[in-house]
Amino acid sequence: MPIVFLPNPNGGTLGTGLPLAWNLPDEPIPDGAIWRLIIFGEGGSTRTWIEATKSTAPGITGASFRPFVSTDFSQTINVAVPLSQGQAAHATVSLVEAGVVISEATTNGTWDAVSGIPIQLQERGSSGSGGFTALDRQNLQAIEVRSQVLGEPTDMVLQQASGPIRTTLGKIFSRQLLDTLTLDELTSGPTSDPVRASIALWYYGVIVRVTTIAEDLVAKTPDLQWYFPDLAVLRVFRGVDLQYRRGIHTPTFMVEQPWQWGVQILNTVDVLGVPPDITIAVDWREGCAGQVFLQRLP
Repeated sequence: MPIVFLPNPNGGTLGTGLPLAWNLPDEPIPDGAIWRLIIFGEGGSTRTWIEATKSTAPGITGASFRPFVSTDFSQTINVAVPLSQGQAAHATVSLVEAGVVISEATTNGTWDAVSGIPIQLQERGSSGSGGFTALDRQNLQAIEVRSQVLGEPTDMVLQQASGPIRTTLGKIFSRQLLDTLTLDELTSGPTSDPVRASIALWYYGVIVRVTTIAEDLVAKTPDLQWYFPDLAVLRVFRGVDLQYRRGIHTPTFMVEQPWQWGVQILNTVDVLGVPPDITIAVDWREGCAGQVFLQRLP
């Protein structure tokens, strides 16, 4: 099962970002086998520079690789010093099944650190003074305090109509401000009336807060936070079709993404809004009242 390297468009050079391709003509690839590529300089495996592995794909008899560019390869750097420009370099490709090499071939060339993507290694700097100065330590302590204490004055300056003012992290990231940025109330304060609202784009969750609980209802759990029967019922409709339903048994309830829509990033928040024609419906049990909020992206 001879491995054949395809013509190298780089004129026989090897380097980071430069393509290397091979094939196994007219031979079936065993299921579960992997490709292993090792690029090394003079001295054999003790001078290994790059090692990469990739699962074989059904029906595909070869593979291609660009060191530090191919995202479908698992790559490992095995030495601390890169090969020098123009140094003799070698690439060995192996087909490995259950830990056993069943086919292998090596191509030779020279290392090119210029044409592809250069690798920059930063050496540890030396200091004649030998550590922090008293001023360094003082500045570090000040930065640490500012990063951990929300009430500590910062260098943050906000421009207002009256002019620039200094503020604190606590004020910038206060709960009230974040709620203002990320919550839209569907109600006007506590209400016992049914809540109905159509959702525009950019909403990703619903919060139901029960502010009044009927006197005949008694909490059924040790934390006194779970009631039966329902305090309210939350429903999400897409058009006339019920998409989501939840009975509310606790004084506060939050659900994110009762719908699935858009592109998901950062903790699976949908960034393209919600499907069209979505309606939120909340109905309260007799004697109960509360507020309903929509969560939205700031």
